[in-house]
Amino acid sequence: EAPCGMSLTGLDGRIRSVNRALARLLGRAEGELVGRHVDELTHPDDRATDSANLVQQREGRLDSVTVRKRYVRADGSPVLVDVVASVVHGDDGAPQVLVAHVTEV
Repeated sequence: EAPCGMSLTGLDGRIRSVNRALARLLGRAEGELVGRHVDELTHPDDRATDSANLVQQREGRLDSVTVRKRYVRADGSPVLVDVVASVVHGDDGAPQVLVAHVTEV
C-alpha cells in the first residue's frame, strides 16, 4: 500500500507483482500487469536503455539504477516517471529479482 508505484520483476523482465499505486498510474488493474514484460509498458524510445540496464543487473554488474523514462498508460498516453530498480540477491549472492519504485514526474 505504498503511495509510490512498486513492482517485483524477474530478471527476464516479466512482472511478478505490482502494487495498487503503480496499477493506478498506468490505468490498469493489478492483475492485468502481472506476467507482462516491462517492454510492453515502456515507451518504445526508452526500451533500449531499459534492456541494457537489465542485462547488467542480470549479470551482477549493476545493483541499482535510477532512470527517468516513460511508461505507456492503458489509453496510450505516455507518463514520465523516475524509476529506482534494485537487485535482490539470493543467499548465494546471485541476482534473483528486481524491486522497482516508480514515481510520476
